[in-house]
Amino acid sequence: MRSMKTKVKLSFHLILTLAAMLTMAQTAWAGTTIETRTVTFYMDGGASGRTSKVDDWTLNSGGITLHYANNNPSKNKIGLLPDNQMTTFDTNVITNQGYIEFTNLEGTVKSVALTNMGFYNNMQMYVGLDKNDNSTLLHLAGNANDYDFPSIDSQDLGNVTFEGSVAVSSSNPLNIMFSSSGESSGAFCFVDGTIVITYDVEVEDTTDPGHTFTFAANANSDAITATCTEGSGYHTCGLTNRQVTMPLVANNAPYDHYKHDASLDMTAFNAAGITDIAATFSYKNANTNETLENAPIEIGNYTVTANVTVTYKETAHPFTLTKDFKIYNGVITCNYPQFSFSSNPAIADNDVTITFTPIAGEALTSLILTGETTNMSIGHGITDNHDGTYTFTMVSESLTLDATFSEPDASHFEQTGTDAAWWPTASAAKP
Repeated sequence: MRSMKTKVKLSFHLILTLAAMLTMAQTAWAGTTIETRTVTFYMDGGASGRTSKVDDWTLNSGGITLHYANNNPSKNKIGLLPDNQMTTFDTNVITNQGYIEFTNLEGTVKSVALTNMGFYNNMQMYVGLDKNDNSTLLHLAGNANDYDFPSIDSQDLGNVTFEGSVAVSSSNPLNIMFSSSGESSGAFCFVDGTIVITYDVEVEDTTDPGHTFTFAANANSDAITATCTEGSGYHTCGLTNRQVTMPLVANNAPYDHYKHDASLDMTAFNAAGITDIAATFSYKNANTNETLENAPIEIGNYTVTANVTVTYKETAHPFTLTKDFKIYNGVITCNYPQFSFSSNPAIADNDVTITFTPIAGEALTSLILTGETTNMSIGHGITDNHDGTYTFTMVSESLTLDATFSEPDASHFEQTGTDAAWWPTASAAKP
């Protein structure tokens, strides 16, 4: 019958321990972190003042309570002898069935170290929950199968460290327990000693966990958007609409004899910490449906396909993006030295500024840009900025500039007999 009780008791404690560990793990998953703490009880008779006496049976250190429990509290108390730096647990921990409990310690105890203690004659010490159940005890440091520390045969002070992992709480407190294998002094005390407990606790994690992203291609399948779904109250997202976008870049461009490679604009992704990105590009002539070995050079309409893999937190997210673009002859032909351009060749849909600089005081009376399908003039596609500059939006074809002028100012001419006036320019040519 005794064997059955022992097995039932062991199983019950094991279930309690496993349940406590599961609860703590679930709490940790819910936004907590493990914090290792240490509490030290200075067993020096109160000489240092670092451990205080609450009552005849209770000490406090760092907010943690040590309580001396026994079968006759009125006669068995904690004694403090500051002149001798001695803390005693009176009078006999064996006969009074005494034990020490830490009533408000919460967490998982990893080690308990006792120093400078008097512990004599035929006694054993245990640290944990139940001295009759090894599964609830810490073991001696260096020996995972030894759970009891034997008393010291001499009058010397001793040290011992217990280690392992035991979940404790106010309803299931950590205990220092004793037993005797024969006639014993029952004496237990410290002389300028310590009890040091190291334990892990679950604490709320107030650190910003950073972004957590989901990924999706946009409706045109020419960009990937990462949306931050991190729900922690401690997370500061800082992203516009909690999103960043990585577009496939393949712009319309004028013919310039060079290849026009597509790319991914990873700037926003990289800034948000999304850096593991791989991509391959293939090109097709949209007019002939021909697949190209390399990025296109010649004038024409093209489609680029990008096979992209974004790997984030060890998960791969594959996408296929496409975008149409064209290479066109976008040169602006101008035979007038009075005009300069902000860009030439120019990219379709980009604004181009024309600057008019008179050579001989002449005034501009008309300005025309023409192409195969284009006919623009001032007020009709060309904007007069009233500062000698004119702006238009480049189209996907080459253009020719034509202009008319008022007569030059006479002060800009030189008259020499039969010669006509000369333009005062570096390449002076007759008008």
